Amino acid sequence: MIEPIRHPLSLRFASAIERWLRERGLELVPIDPDKWIRQAKRLSGLDDLGLDAQGEEGLQALAQAARASTELSLVGRMALQQQVVRALSTRLRRRALEAADPARFQAPLNRPLIVVGLPRSGTTALHRLLAQVEDAHALPFWQLRNPYAPTHGPDRRRAELLRDLKRIKRLAPELDRKHFLDADEPEECLMLFDETFVSLTFWVLMPVWGHLDWLLRQDTAEAYRVYRRHLQHFQHAVPEHRLVLKAPAHTPFLGELLDAVPEACIVQTHRDPVAVCLSVNSLFYTMHSVTSQQVDVPRMAARNLDMLAELSQRNMAARDRLPPGRVFDVQYDELCRDPLGTVQAIHDAFGLPLSQASQARLRAHTQARPKNRFGSHPTSAEELGLDPDQIRARFAGYIDQYLSAG
Repeated sequence: MIEPIRHPLSLRFASAIERWLRERGLELVPIDPDKWIRQAKRLSGLDDLGLDAQGEEGLQALAQAARASTELSLVGRMALQQQVVRALSTRLRRRALEAADPARFQAPLNRPLIVVGLPRSGTTALHRLLAQVEDAHALPFWQLRNPYAPTHGPDRRRAELLRDLKRIKRLAPELDRKHFLDADEPEECLMLFDETFVSLTFWVLMPVWGHLDWLLRQDTAEAYRVYRRHLQHFQHAVPEHRLVLKAPAHTPFLGELLDAVPEACIVQTHRDPVAVCLSVNSLFYTMHSVTSQQVDVPRMAARNLDMLAELSQRNMAARDRLPPGRVFDVQYDELCRDPLGTVQAIHDAFGLPLSQASQARLRAHTQARPKNRFGSHPTSAEELGLDPDQIRARFAGYIDQYLSAG
């Protein structure tokens, strides 16, 4: 169900004052890339940003999209500033560490297991299952959000995320029903792309329409080269373990992903596109409601439908160029019916060990985390202004290729 935004009165009042001032040329939270860069350099104590032409263009596209967004609230502007400064700080810290410890970024990758698939097709559930295997190393939310410890002072990355999650869940108490977030829970590696600005993170969090349009026109090869360097940084810390990662955003870019990470074992999940579109928009509505004064639901749903259809088409084209057996396919219904069997099949397909101790951990994990343990979030197509037949027509090729046999 799509519920109206219910921000606290104090926050609504502050947003109204901010809009009134902005209409008169006074900005409490300016959308200013130069200011964001200065702030990141000041907070990190570093100066070598090395932002390439694509990154510069992406940063400007993001700022322009935010200025053009009529929905973005005071909270949204503050969240955008925080997100961008964090991304720039990550870039500064990575480049400083590359200069100080280049061997760290030459570490071989130990056949990382990477889950892809349309969002809301079981990627999170499968990722968190795979994280239970003994030799797996899944990256917690706090570390993905801030991959590099500060160069000076105490490391507050986890504490800052705990604080921010408390604020977000106060504004969106239904969030855990849709996607459970916790600082120590494995999360998606999409955030590792933020420093390049070739990242869906910003659209997931807020209505920056123009940045999404820019993003879908980009060559992602350089962003994936940066992604590999992040993975080498994490692998360096756990050389005996296998990184276990997931991001639906990889789905259209399997060629670029495998060019950058040829060692990867790719698992792709599949689910009925109607269910995917309804669930995606339900989650997006909640995320955008945190950063917006209102959400244009039909426009959001239509744009997400276009995006998801395009991503699935790109995925099918990428899959056609890969050799057979390069990607292991998992059906959502089968994952729900037999999660342990699904994990076993994945490990068998890639020749990876799965010990009895790991199987016991998997059983304990599934028993402790039944589906909808935080409640369900039914959303109808009518609420979103979508037509199920239209959705199926947009995904006809995907359905024929991946779901017809089921």
